[in-house]
Amino acid sequence: MGKSSLAQKKTTLYDADLLSSKGWYYFSQLFLEATYLQPFNPSSKGMQQGKRLKNTTKNGYIEREIHGAMHASRVAWSTVMLHRLCHQQYPEHVQNKIQALMEFSNLSEEDLFCLIRYVGLGHDAAREGEAEDRWENESAACIEFFLQEHGLNPQLAALFSRLASFKDKPQELARYLASHNLDEKIIAAFQYARLLVSLADCFDIIRCNGEFDFAFIELKLTDVFPYSPDKDACVFFDYAKQTLRLIKRQKDLYFPTRLIGPNKESFCLKIGEDDYSLQEKATLEHADYAVAAMLKSINQEPYFQQLLNTETPEYANPYAKEPVFNPFIHGTNSASLALMTQTDFKLMSAIEMLEQYGLAPLSGELRKGGFSTAMANGNPCFAKLNGKDNSSEYSLSKIIDNYTKPDQTQSGEECLKVLRNYTADASKALFSQINIINIYLARTKQLGINLGDITELHSLEKEFQKSLDVFYLYLLFATHIVGKEDIKNLSFQDSHTLGYELTAYLSLPRFLKKLEEANLSIYEIYNNPTAENCQKIIELLTLPERCKVQQLFEYVEEPLTQQRRSRRGLDTQWDYVVRNVSSWCLDSMLYQTLSGWYDRSDFQQLAPELLRYIEILKQRFSVTKRLLQDVQKPLKLSVADTDLVENPLPIILCYEQSRYMRIISMPHQEYRSQKSLKLGEDIQIIATDTEINMKRLKAYSDRHQLNLTVISFADLERARDSLRSEHPLCRQQVVQHTASIANTHNSGMKQQPLTAQSSSNTNVIALNEFCAQQRTRLQHTAALESLTHFQEQAQQIILSDRSAGEKKSQLKACAHHEFEHRHYAPRLLADALMLISSFALIGLAVGVTRILTGHSFFFSAEKTRRETEFIKIADAMELNAKV
Repeated sequence: MGKSSLAQKKTTLYDADLLSSKGWYYFSQLFLEATYLQPFNPSSKGMQQGKRLKNTTKNGYIEREIHGAMHASRVAWSTVMLHRLCHQQYPEHVQNKIQALMEFSNLSEEDLFCLIRYVGLGHDAAREGEAEDRWENESAACIEFFLQEHGLNPQLAALFSRLASFKDKPQELARYLASHNLDEKIIAAFQYARLLVSLADCFDIIRCNGEFDFAFIELKLTDVFPYSPDKDACVFFDYAKQTLRLIKRQKDLYFPTRLIGPNKESFCLKIGEDDYSLQEKATLEHADYAVAAMLKSINQEPYFQQLLNTETPEYANPYAKEPVFNPFIHGTNSASLALMTQTDFKLMSAIEMLEQYGLAPLSGELRKGGFSTAMANGNPCFAKLNGKDNSSEYSLSKIIDNYTKPDQTQSGEECLKVLRNYTADASKALFSQINIINIYLARTKQLGINLGDITELHSLEKEFQKSLDVFYLYLLFATHIVGKEDIKNLSFQDSHTLGYELTAYLSLPRFLKKLEEANLSIYEIYNNPTAENCQKIIELLTLPERCKVQQLFEYVEEPLTQQRRSRRGLDTQWDYVVRNVSSWCLDSMLYQTLSGWYDRSDFQQLAPELLRYIEILKQRFSVTKRLLQDVQKPLKLSVADTDLVENPLPIILCYEQSRYMRIISMPHQEYRSQKSLKLGEDIQIIATDTEINMKRLKAYSDRHQLNLTVISFADLERARDSLRSEHPLCRQQVVQHTASIANTHNSGMKQQPLTAQSSSNTNVIALNEFCAQQRTRLQHTAALESLTHFQEQAQQIILSDRSAGEKKSQLKACAHHEFEHRHYAPRLLADALMLISSFALIGLAVGVTRILTGHSFFFSAEKTRRETEFIKIADAMELNAKV
């Protein structure tokens, strides 16, 4: 393919150019703009119907992060490179198949591969989500429609588009082609074209799969070629490694990935901070000609340049405008900001905070599964601003509703009670909740309680060592201790009885007690597993004489020579094993081992996971010991920062890069940061709900010289909504909007004389103190929202240029109207009963009595305690008018 020139301004090409060199770049761009550069279409027939959700597709916003234009363009070019690789390994087979396709289609080889590239380009066109592909048929229909629309023979368009829907289904493709009366030679040729699309897509999965087993590729090659592991494996595995390097350089590596080679060897690249970048993706996806931009990028690698043998055409510069504002968002409350003053202003995992500073979060949810095992790292959780509401995805609304609500900080006694509960049950759960124990140890110390005075903690280390012994018992089941063979032949009734007896005599608490009484260390036996030592464990695992079967296990000296891959998958269930739960508790594991459900192979597969877990558990307990031993003074915060704890406000932290983020749940679009993020550096924007709270955050930023930009939740909502429009907002537009509002307020305040300013500030402080006191008494959300609304309105009145009399009158009216929770159901019900009973003069008598005693006739008209108290404060205010 020779060097071509693309005009700086696009001009319409004729359909006859569809399969030409210049036509490929032009028509592929039309296809991308109608599909991959659009939002996921809830109607996969949108392209055929001529529907476009957006006309402006190149605006710096990536609609489809994983299965978008970058993926499609790379797959398209990969079909060519893989063809060259296959031709190198199987020259005769490949040449025969290509010749057959050329004769059948009446196309030149260059045109034929342009057509195959269109199939590779369109294989994900009709997707409606990032998860498992359920739209292969719809994508094939998009390809067929596009090819026919631009003049390709309808029969060729129909047949070649099916390479996308059947790319991983060779038998179904064969049946489809046979139904069109194609002979075996042509079917075999189409199978080769299918293989190219399938391989290209599979190799690109490397970027988002975490682990990539080359055996999957070998199976696909075996379907079409006489694949030889000795001759071919290293060639195609090298292609996989080069693809991983390319994707990493293009900053499209969604997950750190480990390649498993043909001999089960591992290959992975060093995890980098810039492995994934939406800004870099935008430069390729939103270039004037995305497939040309992709070709230029691929050609920078000598390995791929040799395979492609295609010069890059001249084309317009890549997309280089400022990307849209679509940050990662983390919801919390201001108590976390107060604690950051002690941790170098870092948003960090609770585990890292414990290890580095011996501190723990002051509040926050801990018991919904995030710390269910010692392996949990507690990295901060993020969503993307563009997360969809009314779906399973994390979204801005969910973050605000579920993660920014102020938590009540626990008292020392409350922390101590929770700590005692967890430590009392620590052995029962094999210390799987060690992280929560450490957090409560730190919280208790922060509140000034001396851990040395808590007697329950004195035996914690001894209990921990016994719990570790259970894991070493499982490791011995992989080597020298096995169930007696004759137990597998017990009758159903006897086997059922054995299960009950194991629960009665060898449940975890009973086993740990026997272990303590025997003064035995399974860890020491694991390191010296002689027959004599192992026999001590076997005796511990013996049932009483009253049981039908007493001797359960026996010693074997010889190692397991013939290892097999068990289908039980015990190694995939390690997180249940280490928590001693349900079917994976000790007595159940013993029963399943004795019955033959698990054998040495299962425990050998479990062993690496257990050994890794044991090391992590030991690291976590070293923190426990340090917390128990070190003397730490109670946590001391400044008065201003203490206010952030006692009167917390909701906040969202915005992280605008992507280099430290990794997605952990595709369906929920949940991300975790891989390192601590520093305020003012990594996190530069922070949001809250009200103008008053924005000022509190600005004061915090100024107090600690963090240079944070403070915006509102409304600004985030505006930015999120813009992402669904033709012209999404960039960072500058979001920030400038907030700054312009702030300047408007500030300019009004600067015009006040000094005396009026001072007086107003005093009155605002009195207002804020009143509201802070009320918050400590209120429980209902409606009442709290009413109080916040009142505080904002009252502050505006105090700072207004009205006369003192007008201010006082309006403040009282505001207090009366805003405390609307006085109309709660009980008062309305009382009024209704008064009206009903008025016919018997009872209600009338009650109302008159209320008036005579200084109350309102109706209960609902009665001033609340809050209104009465504020009226006294308002009367005492010196409300000067602005001059």
